[in-house]
Amino acid sequence: MDFWQRLVRRASLKALGNLEKDETYSFLREHALFRELSPPAFLFLHDCMIERRYNRNEIIFAEGTPGVCLFLVRTGRVEVFASHGAEPHASRTIYCVASERQIFGELSMVSMSYRTRSAKALDPGTAILALSLYDLKALEKQHPADALRVLKGITETMAHNLLDVSLRLREVERDLTNSRAQSSRPASPASESLPPASQG
Repeated sequence: MDFWQRLVRRASLKALGNLEKDETYSFLREHALFRELSPPAFLFLHDCMIERRYNRNEIIFAEGTPGVCLFLVRTGRVEVFASHGAEPHASRTIYCVASERQIFGELSMVSMSYRTRSAKALDPGTAILALSLYDLKALEKQHPADALRVLKGITETMAHNLLDVSLRLREVERDLTNSRAQSSRPASPASESLPPASQG
């Protein structure tokens, strides 16, 4: 480690020490996605994260809009869903409910594309932290090893979510198969009652 690296690290440790009483610092430092980051990298992401608050049922992002951020739930709950049909009679498929410390919208960090689902706050005063793809790219230039750790954590989250959706789809398919089997089963003939035995 050269002189400038030691200087940056020392300055970062001092800055982190000043942040120890900051609630966002404590929340992020304990999160698995950021726990193993070096002090300079963590300080960089800490300064990049933007906190937003939402009222109950307020839309966080809508299906079809550009996605460039992932979100981390700090307080409250967030519902991720897809709408089918036109309002006000549209039906919805709920994919997940993200609660404190859970991540959603992570697909935008590996693919700059349009959102395929919508998200809304379920609780009043729901607080989330946003991290943009551009911030992750900036981290990659300054601290490539740390950026790789963050990206690895994001892909692991995606893999876990995909597995969860796959298991739920299997359950739905099994229920549909059972329902079809029951509906196609011929009705059993009605049993004929025998005449009462003669008492004479």
